[in-house]
Amino acid sequence: MTQAMGIDGVDFKYKGYDTVSTLSEGSYFSIDATDGYKYLRVKFKMKANKDVAVNVMGMDPRFRITINNDETYISQATLLLSDLSTFDENLSSGDTRNVNLIFEIDKDVAKSIDTLSLTVTANNNAGEVNLE
Repeated sequence: MTQAMGIDGVDFKYKGYDTVSTLSEGSYFSIDATDGYKYLRVKFKMKANKDVAVNVMGMDPRFRITINNDETYISQATLLLSDLSTFDENLSSGDTRNVNLIFEIDKDVAKSIDTLSLTVTANNNAGEVNLE
């Protein structure tokens, strides 16, 4: 993920995933998945190894997840502060943030996730990330 994102001074570590019917943050933001769907939340820890301005939204990012080498979905930008696709913050060396990518997926697919593969396109560069 670090190489795919290509942000100098920032390392990413995959921290797993979960599926949920509702996304919320504090009392100010909540959104329910469409009927027949669930949200797949793919989690990362982002760590700055130097002082750096991180503006992911300015990188024109696109994230596609492939589940079980079969079903492919495109990420959804949200108003969550932890949404990697809209992240825009200055980090100091040593700062860490827990960030997520959000995908709305078919609820039947959500029941049987065996493998995940992420395609990241940012600043016109594409990279594949196997999530294990």
